[in-house]
Amino acid sequence: MTAAMTTPFSRITRIDRGQAPEEFGTTCQRVFPGDVADDTFGAMVCWLEPGARTAPDEHNQRELVIVQGGSGLIDSSGVVEQLNVGDVVLVERGHAHVVVAAEDGMQWISLYWPRVEPQA
Repeated sequence: MTAAMTTPFSRITRIDRGQAPEEFGTTCQRVFPGDVADDTFGAMVCWLEPGARTAPDEHNQRELVIVQGGSGLIDSSGVVEQLNVGDVVLVERGHAHVVVAAEDGMQWISLYWPRVEPQA
């Protein structure tokens, strides 16, 4: 291996709830993009305590929610969907939404794009 070769992994982030700040009425750790210059999307891991709900959130970005633990529901303008481990939901731009955790709490990965929210 020569000095000119580089690693194929530009970033490794360890998920650590203890290091995650409060955000949107829940605890979220931003895991991407960090310092990657050519990013096109963002990602974060979120935890919601049992029975808690997020603050209403509306943005000019698409958001993909991938449920990793627990269960709950997502509510957008009265349209409510149950969420369980393994569920994936796409929230379209401009739709306010709230996540409510069931008695077992909820953990999910959120991917959103474009990373920088365009001005409406």
